[in-house]
Amino acid sequence: MWKGLKIETEFNISLDETQDILERYNKSKVNLVILHIDLLDAIKLSMTLPANRFVTLIQTLTQEMSLMIRAYGGYILKYVGNAIAAFFITNSGDLYLSCINAVNCAYAMIRVVQEGINPILNQYDYPEIRLRVGIDIGENAVVQYGWDVLI
Repeated sequence: MWKGLKIETEFNISLDETQDILERYNKSKVNLVILHIDLLDAIKLSMTLPANRFVTLIQTLTQEMSLMIRAYGGYILKYVGNAIAAFFITNSGDLYLSCINAVNCAYAMIRVVQEGINPILNQYDYPEIRLRVGIDIGENAVVQYGWDVLI
């Protein structure tokens, strides 16, 4: 977080492993724990902060939360604006462990924002942020579509 606020950083988290998992379950159903996280009041922040500060805030928050998802055994499904959709796959049908990992990840994200990120933001004259976290569990049909454009 410090680095992201001090200098412009580039963040690339590979989604290759996610792609491999989705391809393995393509055209089938699988039990997944879905984690959705987004920044509360993002529209207000986008209208009150200069664009470069808002972009820095979103980029650094997304980076920190993505790393936490991976640390708890989850996979990034997609980024949408200020939100991240992730999933935790159930190993050998053990839904309990996947649920515990997702809940612990969500709890850790909230604590990191409250106790780590917000104090740093305060030092750089950014407003404090709050998160909305949702968790869902169930059987999901994996459908892949789209295409790569090669030039």
